[in-house]
Order: sequence, then C-alpha cells, then structure tokens
Amino acid sequence: MPLPKNVKLIYDGKRVTLPPEAEEVAGFFGAMLETDHAKNPVFQKNFFNDFKQVLKECGGCPDAEITEFEKCDFSEMFAHFEKVREAKKAISPQEKKRLKKEKDEFEEKYKYCFLNGRKEQVGNFRIEPPGLFRGRGAHPKTGKLKRRVPPENVIINIGKEAKVPEPPAGHQWAEVRHDNSVAWLAMWRENIMNSVKYVRFAQNSSLKGMSDFKKFEKARELKKYIDVIREDYRKKLKSELMIDRQIAVATYLIDVFALRAGGEKSDEEADTVRIPSDSIKKLKLTNKCLRT
Repeated sequence: MPLPKNVKLIYDGKRVTLPPEAEEVAGFFGAMLETDHAKNPVFQKNFFNDFKQVLKECGGCPDAEITEFEKCDFSEMFAHFEKVREAKKAISPQEKKRLKKEKDEFEEKYKYCFLNGRKEQVGNFRIEPPGLFRGRGAHPKTGKLKRRVPPENVIINIGKEAKVPEPPAGHQWAEVRHDNSVAWLAMWRENIMNSVKYVRFAQNSSLKGMSDFKKFEKARELKKYIDVIREDYRKKLKSELMIDRQIAVATYLIDVFALRAGGEKSDEEADTVRIPSDSIKKLKLTNKCLRT
C-alpha cells in the first residue's frame, strides 16, 4: 500500500518524492527505524545499496541525487507506521474476530489439496512478501532487500487432471509440472541466498507422517551399533594417526554432548554457533582428560 502523499523521505533537509518502488523500500527501513536491526551498520549498508539500486531501476529521485545514507531522514515514515501500529492495537476484539473470520474464509481454498483422492492439508502456502532481510546471528546479508516474487518466477506442480490455478491478472506461471515423484506443490527461487523455496504438505499430512516414520525407524537402528561405535572411537583416541584421533574427538563430542553434526558454513551464511572441522584442533581437550 502506498504511503500517504504527506509522508516523505527527507534527504539533506529536503522532503523528496520517490518513485513508488523506491518509496516502498524506504518504507521498509522507516518502519524499523528504532529497532536494533536498523542501528546495525551492516544492515544500513546493505539496505542503502539495494535502495539505490531500486532507485536506479526506476529512474532515480526527481528532487535530489540520493548518494549518502547519513543524509536520509526516515522520521516521517517511522511516525506514519507507528500510527498504523497503534490503530491496529486499538481495534476492538469483536472487529479482530470479524477480520480473522474474513481472512480464514478467503484462505480456506488454499489450505487443502487432494493427494491420491485424499484431502490433505497444505503447509505454508504463502509466498513471503517483500521486505528487508534480518537473518540470524551476525549475518553478512542482513538488511538486503527481499524482492517481490512474481508469478513468472513460480513453478506449479499438480496432477495432470487437476485444474491449473489462475495466476493474478496480467501474469502467468513460470511453468506447470505434473511430477508425482516429488512432494512439493509450488517452488520459486528467492534472491537473498539464491535458494529454492517450496510449498509442501503440512506436518500432519499422511505423506509427511510416513516420511517422519521412516526417519525415526532409521534412527532406532542406531541402538544395534552404538556400543560398537563407542568402543571404536575410544580406541582411536589413543591412535598414532592424527586423523584418527581427530575423528575420535569429534565423535566423542557428538555422542556425549548430543551435538548435531553439520558442514562448514560459507562467508555468506550467518555466524551462528557451530563446531567446524578445523576448530577441533583449537579445542583445549587432550586425550588424557577425555579418557578420565
């Protein structure tokens, strides 16, 4: 929804009019102005780079050449969104129930599908709207613009006899597939991590239930081998080979501390808590203390 005409970005002390696409992006930041995210220099830098790119794509600002983040004042936008938030809080319980009922009725047709003749619940059928990426931990891409996903980027996967859902007016789907070897109903690629997102069946669907059943049945098999595994890594703690001792230490940590083993993270992923393979050397644990 466009901002009211009296709400502007102030640049270098001057109220400026932005193209609608750029105004939307500026509004994303304005709405977060008092949050810790918006005070993060990495967040600010990534946001402003993408904001300038959107400005460039839509012809720039007619009132000023926007080149410095420090000269941008988002206070009018922040004040507007604060009023919107307060108005939402002031809605009566009865009105909230009415709005929720309308929303549920509108979404009802998207919540279910038929799988082999059975009515199954669909998981998250919504495509995430545009906004500014937060990320977990000290994520290097925090603040970047999550762009709107048009229907032209969405692949639909349905049965051959099923009716193809109508795309929004003036648009068309990227592709319509009939692949019954996969368990997703729609897919698209997001622009932050360039990863593929899916619409899948809900957690309580029969398909998901069978998948989880097989996974846990596989996990139960571990009880047949755990004693052998423990005996093996305890022996390798005394091995003459460095690689064997490293594997033994890693296995010990996974076993005793119930750690979830994972791979290395790239520079573009969040710097969350992890134990990468090369950090085993840095752990101040000796074979002597592990054996005690």
